[in-house]
Amino acid sequence: MKTLENNTKDTNKKEIDAMKMLLKLSGKIPFFSILSKDEIEEIITEVQIITYKNKEIIFQEGETTRNYIYYLLKGRLYINRKKQIDSRSSVRIATIDKPALFGEMMRLTGEPRSATVESGESNTLVLAFRIKDFREQTSMSKFYKNVIMELSAKIVQMNKKHY
Repeated sequence: MKTLENNTKDTNKKEIDAMKMLLKLSGKIPFFSILSKDEIEEIITEVQIITYKNKEIIFQEGETTRNYIYYLLKGRLYINRKKQIDSRSSVRIATIDKPALFGEMMRLTGEPRSATVESGESNTLVLAFRIKDFREQTSMSKFYKNVIMELSAKIVQMNKKHY
């Protein structure tokens, strides 16, 4: 995995550039479209732009360590799940080939990643970001967090039944 940060000694400048990219795209990202730029800067704790090679793994099914939410900027992604009968092999359950948010469920639910995501072509460009913990948010945010948790739990249960 290459990050733009690794290509320069000026890490802060690259993180600022990634934040500028996020702010520029914020109106197109449903997660951020209703927030002001100041509000986005307030809730984002880290942001980076990552370029992936073809077939490079972004995250693995079952993973709990990398707590990023991702946004596909350019390229193609394959979403794969392990087969229930033979967990050594997997089946492709989706392809993402236009700008889209992905990887948000783990951050919202605390559950392990439900699928493996890999790049489907060289130079796949992804925005990766972390948000503040919900405990640091207002009481209204806590209410919405609880609604999100309930909806996310339903999705997790449906995924377990269907895949």
